[in-house]
Amino acid sequence: MEDTDDTNAGRITTVGDATYLMGDKLRAVDLLVAKPLNNAHSLGILEEFPTLFALYDKIKTMPSFTTAYSPPQKVDCSTEDRSLVLAPSVTQTEVSS
Repeated sequence: MEDTDDTNAGRITTVGDATYLMGDKLRAVDLLVAKPLNNAHSLGILEEFPTLFALYDKIKTMPSFTTAYSPPQKVDCSTEDRSLVLAPSVTQTEVSS
């Protein structure tokens, strides 16, 4: 994506052949778009954008992406009933009153 318009001078317009959105180094913006790209992939529309799909493909292999966006482990509760009871703490003074 090249920009030759003078009104956009100074703006970063790299994507095209770059490894990441702003060049060949991973930056915060690449990580910020990870979730929206993951959502677009889940909806089946990311494949229409090969450059963004390639970026998503790189980011999704990072361990931090896997940790953040992998589905939670399911717990089999069918053999045990589990419950949680929340009760306010009671001090000895409150019980005596």
